[in-house]
Order: sequence, then C-alpha cells, then structure tokens
Amino acid sequence: MATFKEYGTFLGDYLKPHKKKALSLGGLMLAGTALSLVNPQILKNFIDKAQDGSDINLLLWLGIAFVVIAICGQGLSLLQVYLGQMIGWSTTNDLRKDLLNHSLHLDMSFHTKRTSGEMIERIDGDCRNLFSFFSGVIFQMINSLLLLLGIILVLFFEDWKLGVVLSIFSLCTVLALMRVHGIAVPSAKKALEANTDLMGFLEERFSGLRDITKNGGSSYFLKRFFQFQYALFRASQRAWVISRLSTWSVTIILFAIANVVILSLSVSFYSAGSITIGTIYLVVFYTNMLVEPLQNIANNLQEFQNFNASIQRINELKRTQNAITDMGNQYLTSGPKEVTFNHVSFSYGQGKIVLNDINFKLGKGITLGVLGRTGSGKSTLIRLLSRIYDPSTGTIAVDGVNLRDIPLAHLTEKIGVVTQETYLYQGNIRDNLTFFNSSITDEDIFTAIRSLGIEDWFNRFPKGLDTLIQSGGGGMSSGEAQLIALIRLFLKKPDIIILDEYSSKLDVITESWLQQAVINLMTNRTGIIIAHRLSTVNWVNEIMILENGSIVEHEKREDLESRLDSRYMELLKTGLEVQPN
Repeated sequence: MATFKEYGTFLGDYLKPHKKKALSLGGLMLAGTALSLVNPQILKNFIDKAQDGSDINLLLWLGIAFVVIAICGQGLSLLQVYLGQMIGWSTTNDLRKDLLNHSLHLDMSFHTKRTSGEMIERIDGDCRNLFSFFSGVIFQMINSLLLLLGIILVLFFEDWKLGVVLSIFSLCTVLALMRVHGIAVPSAKKALEANTDLMGFLEERFSGLRDITKNGGSSYFLKRFFQFQYALFRASQRAWVISRLSTWSVTIILFAIANVVILSLSVSFYSAGSITIGTIYLVVFYTNMLVEPLQNIANNLQEFQNFNASIQRINELKRTQNAITDMGNQYLTSGPKEVTFNHVSFSYGQGKIVLNDINFKLGKGITLGVLGRTGSGKSTLIRLLSRIYDPSTGTIAVDGVNLRDIPLAHLTEKIGVVTQETYLYQGNIRDNLTFFNSSITDEDIFTAIRSLGIEDWFNRFPKGLDTLIQSGGGGMSSGEAQLIALIRLFLKKPDIIILDEYSSKLDVITESWLQQAVINLMTNRTGIIIAHRLSTVNWVNEIMILENGSIVEHEKREDLESRLDSRYMELLKTGLEVQPN
C-alpha cells in the first residue's frame, strides 16, 4: 500500500509546476466551504424571525441573501471543476512523459518480457487512474475535512452537547473508514493487472491479425479474448464488492446511529426551552450536511484504493533500473570507425551461449558482410555492438574505446541501424524521414536522396515529401520502406552503419535497386551487413561466416573468392542462399 510519503512525493513532484493553479483551487474550495456554512444560518434566522412575526422586508432580504449565496456556491463549484480538470490533465501528462522517457531508456531485456499493450496500460492506464487524484480528490478530501470541522464548530456554538455528539460520531466514522480503506487494495491491483493482460493480448493478436484470419485462428482468438475479458470482469467485480462493503457499510451504520441520537437530543432540548425551532432545523440541516463530506471521504478513500494500486505499479516501473549502465564519459571523433571484438561471449540470461569467444577487428571504412544460418549469432553480434546488451565476457571497442566508456546517447548518434522490419507511421514522407526534427530541411532530404542515387524512385510521388503514408506503412512496399530507412540513416550521419537482413523480403530486382543506394551510403563509413542472400554482400570488403556462435571464416572477400576450399566459395558455387536450419 502506498504510504503518506509516497502520496506526498507525487503531490510535491507533479503539483509543484502548477502551484498557482493548485493554490487557486484551494482558495475556491475554502470560499465554497464558507458559503455552505453560512446559508443554514440564514435559514435558521428566517425561521426564527418568521415565528416571531418580524418585518416582511427583513424576511425578504434574508430570502434574497439565501438565493444569492446559493448561486455563488454553484458558480464556485463550476470553477473548481474547471480548474481541477486543468490540473489533472497537466499533472498526469507530466507523469506520462516521465514514465515514457524512463521506459525508452530501459534495456531490451525489460521490453522483451512485456508486450506493447502492457506498456501502454502501464504508462497511460495507470496515469489515467490517477487523473482524479490530481484533479481534485486530494483537494476534495481537505475540503470535506474543513467542512466537517466547520459544521462541528458551529454546532458547538449552538449547544456544546450537540457539538460533542457530532464530534464523536465524525471521529468514529473517519477512524473506521481509515481502518478499512486498505482492504480492497490487493483486489484493485489485481483488477488493474487483469486489464493490463487484456491490453497486451489484444495488441499482440491485432499485430498478427492477417495471419490469424488466414490460418483459421479466429475462433481461438475470440475464445482467448473472452477468457481475458471474463478474468477482468471477475477481478473488477471482486474489487468493487470489497470496496463497497468496507466503506459504505461503515458510513451507513454510523450515520443511522448519529441521526437517532441527534434527533432525540434536539427534541429534548426544545422541550426544555433551551433551543428554538430554527436551531432544531439548523441541527438537522447540519447533520444532513455531514452526509456529503463523510460520503466524499468514503468515496475518496475508495479511490485511494485504486490510487494505491496505480501508484505501486508506477513506482515499480520507475524503480526498474537499466541493466545497461550509462557511466561513460569518453566521446568519439567524427569519421569512419575501427571496431574490435576481444574474446566476446554472450548468452541470453541463463540460456545457452549464443556467441562464443568472438575475436575480430574491422578497420576504418571497411564494410563487413556477415553470413550464417538462423541462430548462428549474427543479430546478437550487432546487438552487442549497438549496446542493446552487454557481453557476458570480453570487451567491444570502437576506435580503441570500450563501449562501456562511451555515453549511450553518444553511441546511438554514432551507430545507425536498419532492420528487415522498418516501421512507418501515419503521416507524410517528410515526417517519416525527419521524425519531426525541424532542424532537418527539405534541401537536406533532397541532398540525401541525390547522394543515395534514388531520385528516380522519389520522383514517382507526385506530392513529393507531402505524400501521405498510411498507418503501419500501408501503401508502401517493403523495398520503399527500406529506402526511407536508408534516407533516415543518411540524414542521421552516423559513422557506423549496420544493416540487418534488410533485403530478406525483397525480390531480386528491388534488391539490386537498393544495393546501389547502400553502396553510396557506406561511402566513408564503417559498415556491417547481415545477409542470407549472397548477392547482398557480393561487393563488400570482408566476409565473416558464423556457425553455432563461433567465427568459422573471416577474410577479405577477394581472398575468399580466390580460395576454392573456402566456405564462402562453396556457397558461391552452389549459388544458394544461406539457408536457415
């Protein structure tokens, strides 16, 4: 369960930038509380004056005052809602930004264990649950306590015995609610987790919807969907029932007792002549007014149960540390880089060794083609170079500098990667190339297109950079998506280029078209190309062949072609692709 310190941290961190709005909202609530306490006094005076036969004009003015104060109270309520909504959206958006930024800087071992749907729910869903916490619940809680205190003080002035009774009742109610408010936290957390599981399931299945429908998996998809939906229903139902039983039952029982006691005392005091009819009305009115703050407190405590679950999940995410330490302080100069793998071995977790004692040096400006069957360790090799993972043993260096000594952000600037899956989002070509970086001009883009030698391809689009791309790259072929990825890399201006099976989904004609663009891109850069097709690497400087996580061959391409017994020459003779296992 979240502690008061954790609540205080949330309030301090995310309300501080909106301090003026928060103070204004607090002032409006205080004014509204004062008006709520004044109007019953006006009604009491109206009743007593009417009973005494006072002047009709005085009664009229009392009635007008009551109406004006009631209207002002409603106006203040509207302002409170408006200001609370503004604070709620601003603070939760700040929280979303922090969580997203933190998640983006976590290592791949974290993300591979979680679906996109789960991360959306953790970043957006939990923040959405905290919206009312920031938009007014905490202020409403304070306002309810102030109203409660104000009612008790007024009744003390009317008759101290009535004040004592309501004080005891209010104290017992608040203590009882505080005692039981944590009961529903575990069930509320389970309901949130069930919703996260559902979102993760839907995201994963919709991503592969085409394959599911083509292979007759729709019925299984629906069955699993209803299973997740039913699990969410049961978890939410349980949380709702436990929450209601633990809060509302306490409020109803104690309030029934208080009504009986207060009415009995009021009748007794009136019979003794110590209070007037107006005072009886005032006592009854204030007693009924207690329902609102006490119910608000009950509602707020119920919401705090959901807040507890969300805050716990948010803190769990924020406390998650990146397995890749970022303590480097050495920066690289511009230009082609030398890459060195020194006795590098790696395994995912406690699994089998994927790379075993890898040793090689790639000179500056050299392009290396890496071949090997599926599972031979090709992709792992470049993941280690990109520092998505760290080696289990050994070191990797760029220009003699250990990757661990280079800041991650700087390393990301120096290395550019294109995979076989290029993501294009809904927008125009310009936005897909620049990622909304306003410092990249249209002329920069045209220069990149000319340098890559793909003007003919680009001229096919009548609207040029304003050509719209559908969500997920709809309307673009795999080859066109890869061309956009190459332009992105050119604009990024990295010193090391990594292409991971970028041509695996292309036909031979499109691949040959792309190859010239790749050759141009590699000019004055160090490059690594992972490929199944031999034609993809028939121009590179060096060839490396991996097998079962070990290097079985690494030499200059021309030297391997001149040796009839080389593994690379055997592949060329057969004219086959490097087939998967």
